[in-house]
Amino acid sequence: MKKLIKNILDSVHRNLIVIIIFSIFLALETYQLDYSVYSPGGLINVDNRLSNKEYYSKGSFNLTYVSYRKGTIMNLLIAKILPTHDIIKNKDITLSNEDMIDSMKRDLIQIEQAVSNATYISYKYANKEYSIKDEYNYVYYIDPKAQTELKVGDRVIKCDNKETTSFEEIQTCIKSHKVNDDVTLTVMRGNRKINTKSKVLDNNIVGILISKVFTYDLNPNMTYKYDHNESGSSGGLLLALSMYNALVEEDITKGMKIAGTGTIEYDGSVNEISGVRYKILGAAKKKIDLFIVPSGNYDEAKEVVEQNNLNIKLLRADSFEQVLNDLKNYN
Repeated sequence: MKKLIKNILDSVHRNLIVIIIFSIFLALETYQLDYSVYSPGGLINVDNRLSNKEYYSKGSFNLTYVSYRKGTIMNLLIAKILPTHDIIKNKDITLSNEDMIDSMKRDLIQIEQAVSNATYISYKYANKEYSIKDEYNYVYYIDPKAQTELKVGDRVIKCDNKETTSFEEIQTCIKSHKVNDDVTLTVMRGNRKINTKSKVLDNNIVGILISKVFTYDLNPNMTYKYDHNESGSSGGLLLALSMYNALVEEDITKGMKIAGTGTIEYDGSVNEISGVRYKILGAAKKKIDLFIVPSGNYDEAKEVVEQNNLNIKLLRADSFEQVLNDLKNYN
């Protein structure tokens, strides 16, 4: 009997140790602090994401990205050890009145806008047929002073129960109200249609910024497919270059493996981005020939290349047209 009891106690003791170890591991993996971890990412070959291409290239255009991890205890401990990983306070990468969820929703709007702008620019410079099919208006930012039920990521489809198909129609509707009036904005929030109220403030505004995203009828109808876990606007320039290259006979890659970063605006201008250090370090592991970087990030990029003795050539980017001409004349 004593032996049986001893065996039972030993079994309980062993299982208890396993449970304690598992609980500690679970806590390290799941308990999240108010931090994020950033580290070098990799490359995404844009050519592999394009369908219905007119022409194929000998080289490639590659998007670069930053690897992001939530601030779990395990991820923070790993980041403390690895010199290429950085720990960032969430409050330093979000706006004062927002959380990480709002920031991520804005990033999703940005990638839609990047694809929209890249499509327009590439077809324009390739002299291919395009026309605006639809305009989507997303709530991009909400001022702390706003008195509204709107949320970042809402797509506005009606104002005062009247369908709106353009940003200008939304503006006109809001401005028709007096200060302190309530304006009803019907939005798509995910798959749900919701009526929201917003108080009209001074200057006949409701305290939100709206981002316009266009879809197009195209000839040829080339499309770009991005993964659900991708976001942000920093791939716009490389996407525009790859789409252009797939629409024209001349191969502007000249057989090179080209990577880079930078937003593309509707007017073709290129703006700086954040995280260029991680993107260059990630691209260097893939043995690229040329890295395209916005002028606003050029000095930082050059410093990263020199400090790490990287065999990477940099190409400064101010606009799509300038980069296009530089690649055509690149030796």
